[in-house]
Amino acid sequence: MVFSGYRSEMIQLNNELLVNSNYRNSLVQLQNNVTKKAALVKNITSLSASKTSWYLNELGTSVPSNILLVELKYQPLRASIKKSKEILIDTHTMHVKGISKSSTDFSKWIAFLKEQKWVKNITIRSYGKGKKTTTSFEYLIHIADEGL
Repeated sequence: MVFSGYRSEMIQLNNELLVNSNYRNSLVQLQNNVTKKAALVKNITSLSASKTSWYLNELGTSVPSNILLVELKYQPLRASIKKSKEILIDTHTMHVKGISKSSTDFSKWIAFLKEQKWVKNITIRSYGKGKKTTTSFEYLIHIADEGL
């Protein structure tokens, strides 16, 4: 009878240990999620607002008159946001879409941007025919880590 009492107490303690272990694992997972999200927020806000504005201003003032920017994203998302998935962004990147009336001016503009200190690299994603007199384009500007 004594052994059976100790055995039932041991079984109860083992069950409590399993429950506590599951709670601990859940807590560790939640802490990891919070740490990842805090790192993401820090990464997004790592550049000061004035530096971001400066990059956008430099790009905007360099646009030739016969090129129209349609879309401009700073540190764009890599994929759509889903509740259970990690949010991924392209840091130090600007995504630019637009329409050009002159391929020569577009080429000169890209060459000018590549010469800027703050531009690390430019990746042209698409440059194709649009309507008869215009051509659509899309490219990524990779910003140099040292910035200015």
